[in-house]
Amino acid sequence: MPVTTNNSDGIRPPLHEQISELQRKIQLLEGDRKAYYESSQWTIKKNKESILQLRKENKKLHKKLADTLAGDDRVIKDAFCNRNVEKNALRNKTGQAAIQIVDHKVCDKVKQLNALKHSTETRRRRLQELQWEYNRKTQGSPGASLATYQAEMEESKNEGESPAEQPQQVNSHL
Repeated sequence: MPVTTNNSDGIRPPLHEQISELQRKIQLLEGDRKAYYESSQWTIKKNKESILQLRKENKKLHKKLADTLAGDDRVIKDAFCNRNVEKNALRNKTGQAAIQIVDHKVCDKVKQLNALKHSTETRRRRLQELQWEYNRKTQGSPGASLATYQAEMEESKNEGESPAEQPQQVNSHL
């Protein structure tokens, strides 16, 4: 039989007390393990729910982006239905980028138109000068002067210039 001694004196308690104390400790550890397991399972469940929610939101945002890009493609396709070169140049562009590109092209064309109008006006004036000089020589009026011609030109310019002959300006959306 084991010797029973006091803990403070270094004597061991009986064996069945040691066993029961170890069993209590094991039960406490089992309880802690079970609580930790349940807590971990709850955390895993919440994380899985969060992942599913984020995946749904991500899918929704991807679909919205695809719809927006498809909408831009649809608008570009409708606007340039008979112009394949422009349509292909603007493919995979956002609506805003397509507007910007087309706006630049319009500005370039307006500049080109203004340059052609200026050139036309310059040539028209030169033609009038030559016509005036021809008329002066054929009619034999040596008294007509350049000042008279310039006054006539200024008068005809003020009266005859239509709005179509005036340079155009572009209002940019940028």
